[in-house]
Amino acid sequence: MEEIIDDIKNHNLNVLDISDIVLNEIPESIGYLISLEKINISKNELTNINENIGNLSNLRQLNLCQNKIIALPKSIGNLSNLTNLKLCHNKITYLPESIGNLSNLIELTVFDNELIELPDSIGNLLKLESLDVGMNNLVRLPDSIGNLVNLELLDTVRNNIIDIPTSIGNLIKLKNLFLSNEPSEEIKNIITNKLNNLQILEVVSNII
Repeated sequence: MEEIIDDIKNHNLNVLDISDIVLNEIPESIGYLISLEKINISKNELTNINENIGNLSNLRQLNLCQNKIIALPKSIGNLSNLTNLKLCHNKITYLPESIGNLSNLIELTVFDNELIELPDSIGNLLKLESLDVGMNNLVRLPDSIGNLVNLELLDTVRNNIIDIPTSIGNLIKLKNLFLSNEPSEEIKNIITNKLNNLQILEVVSNII
């Protein structure tokens, strides 16, 4: 893999698909591919992501699904042009605070990981329209979730969330809301009275 990247690093490569090739690590030289706008590294054997990925300042789409990733590097926050980040089916236990620097992010998918909590900085993702954190180990959502005023889909199924903040009432563009537990009467009233654009509300069993 290192040799291939060395051969192409001086080219204006926009798309790189290295999915499903039993890749164990991303070579450091990937940081040289600064013209990349889309990377698919899904369906491999990665356990970590090289810090140099933060050099890819033109990246717009990053797919890391179906690996064995435990954590993301802080440098992920350098990808300020990123609009789509897919992290589903990994072993990620936390997201770095720097995730909040992804100011252009529209879609964040972290379905089927081992997240214990979401960072408060998630509330900085003001352009986010879709957030899928289903099938994790979350017990609460941060109050800052209420800052995501452009959110249209929020999926929290198959967690054990017992604390939904009242700030959820700020998500006035929300169309699809999937919960893992029956919300409290207070939250039910907020959903009924404030989320006027809601089209789908589902409470999905925790049983996996």
